[in-house]
Amino acid sequence: MSAFLFVLHDTVIEKTGCRTMDFTKRPMKGYVMVDDTGMKSQKDFDYFINLALDYNKKAKASKRKK
Repeated sequence: MSAFLFVLHDTVIEKTGCRTMDFTKRPMKGYVMVDDTGMKSQKDFDYFINLALDYNKKAKASKRKK
């Protein structure tokens, strides 16, 4: 699974082996599942890792529960 900015969703979903994450029967923009065909090379793997790392820099931390 990879998380990234939802504005990139339509671009990322076109990559080989990607599909929108859908655990609850409700598609979640900004999250994709990538199967092994989408990460055949180190370059492909690095693409998704870098997307997630870039997202982490911009993501807001969730509030702590009491």
